[in-house]
Amino acid sequence: MEKYGEKLFTVAESASYLGKSTKTVRRYIKQGLLPCERTKGKFGPEIRIPRESLDRLPELVSRPSRPEEEALEIISLYRKASPENRELVRKILTSVPDEEDLEARGGFLRPFFRKRGGEKA
Repeated sequence: MEKYGEKLFTVAESASYLGKSTKTVRRYIKQGLLPCERTKGKFGPEIRIPRESLDRLPELVSRPSRPEEEALEIISLYRKASPENRELVRKILTSVPDEEDLEARGGFLRPFFRKRGGEKA
């Protein structure tokens, strides 16, 4: 019997098939990216994942989900933008009615609105 010939995979088999960790596979299930079936097993409920779902997963997960990498990409795009677009982004990101939220966003965004030399954009 072929190792991956079965129609339904366990979480561990799915992780091996995808080259990911079991924690990542469980996160994909929780996020709804990886449909699964819950079956009754010998020791309680078990998760089974159809092979078709595993084969479609790379289409659904096309970019990293690491916030640091996404933030760096946003900063890079912001620095390449024209001055008019930068101003528009500033207005959108700072247009909030709540004063506390505005301060929180301003504090978070301060590093993003600086040029490489440290001076303000």
